[in-house]
Amino acid sequence: MNPILYAFLFIVSIYIIMAIHEFGHYIVAKTYKRKNKSFGFAIWGAFVDPDLRKSSKTEKLYIMSGGVLLGVLVGTVAIVIGVYLSGILELFLTTFGVLSIFINFTNAIPLFKGSDSYGILKMYFRKNVVSFLFVASGIGFLFLMSIIYTYGSTFNSTTIDLLVCGETLS
Repeated sequence: MNPILYAFLFIVSIYIIMAIHEFGHYIVAKTYKRKNKSFGFAIWGAFVDPDLRKSSKTEKLYIMSGGVLLGVLVGTVAIVIGVYLSGILELFLTTFGVLSIFINFTNAIPLFKGSDSYGILKMYFRKNVVSFLFVASGIGFLFLMSIIYTYGSTFNSTTIDLLVCGETLS
């Protein structure tokens, strides 16, 4: 496969994943009848800014979790559909699915202040946030590895060859 096409599909996947993630926040915020102050894309990411001033902690929790949940759901569906296809569609959907799950679970690990999970931890655990960061990061990492292990076994050898080498070896 042409490396330029592969790089293009990778970049397109990243932007689609970001849009889906932010759309997850937007959907949950609209469910709670919260207005969206802004939405946008930048080279390094996307954002949605719902008005959370009158939201309860539970509503904030659901709104902050909505992006990760939708991203993981869409990623899982993409993998399941992708393994039944062949060629470029298989490559795109399985790569997209793995990236979506990985990126969204990474966002669920509170490693930096901009992540959704950091905001959730800060909201519930105002003191000793650092100790909770390590515990939550460890749990998130183990969960991520179990998902990759579970769904990684569904890839056929053609997909693995394409992902690793950029071409089919057989």
